[in-house]
Amino acid sequence: MKSVDFKQLVKDYFSFTRSERKGMKVLCFLLFVVVILNQVADYIDFKKPADQKDFLTFLEKAKQREEVDGAYKKIFFCFNPNTISEEALDSLNIPMELKRNLIRYRSKGGFFRKPDDLRRLYTMNDSLFRIIYPWLKFENKNKTAIQEKKQVSSRKMFTFNPNTVTEEELKILGFSPFQVKNLTAYRNKGGKFLKKADLRKVYGMDSLIFQEIRDWIILPENNAEMGKVKEMPVIELNQSDSASLVSLPGIGPVFAGRIIRYRKFLGGYYTIDQLLEIYGMTGDKLQLFKRYLEVDQSLIVPLRINFADSRALSMHPYISGQQGRQIVAWRSANGPYSQKEVLLSNNILDSATFRKAEHYLSCQ
Repeated sequence: MKSVDFKQLVKDYFSFTRSERKGMKVLCFLLFVVVILNQVADYIDFKKPADQKDFLTFLEKAKQREEVDGAYKKIFFCFNPNTISEEALDSLNIPMELKRNLIRYRSKGGFFRKPDDLRRLYTMNDSLFRIIYPWLKFENKNKTAIQEKKQVSSRKMFTFNPNTVTEEELKILGFSPFQVKNLTAYRNKGGKFLKKADLRKVYGMDSLIFQEIRDWIILPENNAEMGKVKEMPVIELNQSDSASLVSLPGIGPVFAGRIIRYRKFLGGYYTIDQLLEIYGMTGDKLQLFKRYLEVDQSLIVPLRINFADSRALSMHPYISGQQGRQIVAWRSANGPYSQKEVLLSNNILDSATFRKAEHYLSCQ
């Protein structure tokens, strides 16, 4: 091949047109950019910034969850959902609606055989179940469900002195034969219960049954007279404070707080039997301390139906929102009330409601 032909061949294959040279420049520039990006990619955050509103909402929910979880963990104790009393259940800081559902489920014959059975309760969610789960305790696992239900239903609570209570009475209270034997042996060896917490000295006495019976224990103030119960002074229900109420047999801090809160809602009690309207109060429990109470009706705060608006009227436990609006509507149309019986004659209040509410209504 001639030298001239070879040079021409090289020129034909390795020479570029003007447009090809521009394309090469662009390609080189793009390669350069790719190389640079590859080196600095690790230092660039490509995440889309969060919306400020969504971020603040997330922080608030996290804070609430942390507060709730912390509150639960501080007050929880081991309990059996089949046997826990209403008083002990109330001391657990779980939603009130869930407590009512648990009591209602048991009253209809429901029974919890395993922890997951609690998921059947209405308002129970995964977060709450996760908190409660470590504290669940199911005793006597070898018993059948029928035997356990009979044991729960046969238990009867009453006030007792652990220094003088009989073995049969202990069994009625729900003590196991093992616990009865140990308590009796403790007394036979000269042991005496000077305060309620001393009952925990009995071998086999767990925190669950102690929580259930604590408010039913009565110990005389004078330890030299173990068989005698201290005579209590009469307490005026509309002026009593929490300290005086907890001195009543069967009343702990929880029930004392409920009594005072309900008294504020009512404006005062006109009869001791109104305590039966408080959540968890039963006729048997009321009989334990009823003789130590009296009611001064002159201390009742009246509800002035000629001046109160519908909201203030409906806040009273005995008056619904609709009835409160009807009271105000009749007053606006006919003028001030001269007699509270007008509410009954005009069918604003039914007879049952009027009998309870008339003690609080005033036309002044």
